[in-house]
Amino acid sequence: MKVNGENILKGKIVSVIGPVVDVKFDGYYMPKIREKLLIDMGDESYRTLEVFLHSGGGIARCLAMQAT
Repeated sequence: MKVNGENILKGKIVSVIGPVVDVKFDGYYMPKIREKLLIDMGDESYRTLEVFLHSGGGIARCLAMQAT
């Protein structure tokens, strides 16, 4: 799906350990290393993650850019 010309994909947070967040993606697509992910907090704010590792099983290990 695209919104304003950008790809919108949905993942599920499966683990948070300090600033490290594991996000699971079902299906064919995995975000690229150094790709930015946005978490919709539900109150019109977002948290930013940066992918730094593909740990297998459709899981992207990310670093949070704000407090978790």
